[in-house]
Amino acid sequence: MSMRDYVQMARHLASCIITHPMDKYTQVNVFVNGMREGQTLLSLERAEPATLEEAFAIALREDFRVTKAYTKPSVVTAVRSASPETYGSMQLSRRVTDDALQPTRATSEADVR
Repeated sequence: MSMRDYVQMARHLASCIITHPMDKYTQVNVFVNGMREGQTLLSLERAEPATLEEAFAIALREDFRVTKAYTKPSVVTAVRSASPETYGSMQLSRRVTDDALQPTRATSEADVR
């Protein structure tokens, strides 16, 4: 189960408790104890969140950070800069386009008559 799914499930369960509401400390404790071991759990225990929403925010932020740190380099795409040959051909094609848009002398004389 992903961290987002776990947070959604915990939010749903917390919203269902209306007859005998739990105090904030117990809600945070149940959420933290239900997590698997890992960097996110350690960060939550170190931060000691006061509310359940604060625990959710810390858990999601830490999970994103850990996931981003372990992303394979092949997934990340590099931006290539334009080579001089490409830049030269772009200007050449622009000149050809500009020349094609300008009316020739013969065309403009025919339009006048």
